[in-house]
Amino acid sequence: MTLLTSMAIGWACEIMVGRLVGAGDLRAANGLVRKAVRNGLLASGSLALFAALGAPWLMRAFTKDAAVIEAAQTLLWLSLLLETGRVFNLILNGALRATGDAIYPAVSSVASLVLVLGVGSFWLGRLFGLPGIWLAYALDEWIRGLLLLSRWLWRGWLPNARDSRRRLRAEKN
Repeated sequence: MTLLTSMAIGWACEIMVGRLVGAGDLRAANGLVRKAVRNGLLASGSLALFAALGAPWLMRAFTKDAAVIEAAQTLLWLSLLLETGRVFNLILNGALRATGDAIYPAVSSVASLVLVLGVGSFWLGRLFGLPGIWLAYALDEWIRGLLLLSRWLWRGWLPNARDSRRRLRAEKN
């Protein structure tokens, strides 16, 4: 449910940013992305928090094994970190693509997936087991998300948006 909420906000934002960039309203696109990130963090963070708080009762519907319930509680609390980090990725990745800035998100994602998720899962998994792997997953989402957020906030997307707008105008004429 949490993932679907972030995905829905991200897809809607991507469509609207593409439309705003096409119309040349870059200021509105910037405001929309900031609002989408805020709303995504509130929605996904709240859902993940409710799931973590309700884990002792929710998990009893699936199992009576205390070890499984305890492990699930740990993972659901780590999911609070994971899902809030994922908000940045889903919203900002789509927004950057909609402006024509596709290379930076792709390169930063591949680098983070290999270095943080891959190497981190190996080492943290060896140290802490499944919670360590989940922590590496959350760290990967946050690092990628913060890289994309910095690209957006420092307006690295503006040259691509202007080029996209220029190409669109040239196609019309």
